[in-house]
Amino acid sequence: MFINKDVCIGDYSYVYENTLIESGNIGKFCSIASNVSIGPDNHPINLVSTHPFLYDKKWSRKINIDTINYEYKNDSPPIIGNDVWIGRNAIILRNVTIGDGAIIGAGAVVTKDVEAFSIVGGVPARHIKYRFPEEIREKLLQIKWWDWPEEKIRENIELFYNVEKFIKKFYHSGENEYV
Repeated sequence: MFINKDVCIGDYSYVYENTLIESGNIGKFCSIASNVSIGPDNHPINLVSTHPFLYDKKWSRKINIDTINYEYKNDSPPIIGNDVWIGRNAIILRNVTIGDGAIIGAGAVVTKDVEAFSIVGGVPARHIKYRFPEEIREKLLQIKWWDWPEEKIRENIELFYNVEKFIKKFYHSGENEYV
């Protein structure tokens, strides 16, 4: 497993073996399976070669090139929301935002943004379905249970097993304050 020092991983998120996280911000309560790749570096495709000897001093020194006339900037790191499940062997590319509660299927290659509570899969990853109807998704996004203190989660754990009861207790339309 490799996690770059610049990567931020939220509370209670976990990462299984053989996963490579080169860049990104990962929310709370995320489940990341084994052999996942998140935010790998890209290579410029508009030069004669895609090899890093043209833009990376470490590589240019290996073949005795003193001057590099090209400044390559990698794309933005991926942003992974809270309570996201990423299946085994998935690849999450840069310039991607994955919404809260999303599920990334095993082996998927995510090249575009993924909506909250969306289930995606395939190469490239495509929307399969939503975990919940729109009304429930919107309410869960407003409740933001992943930001609750640990004690509040423990006290209400039974409600986590029933979405309707959970929303009935914690969603209050027009208010930003939750019981």
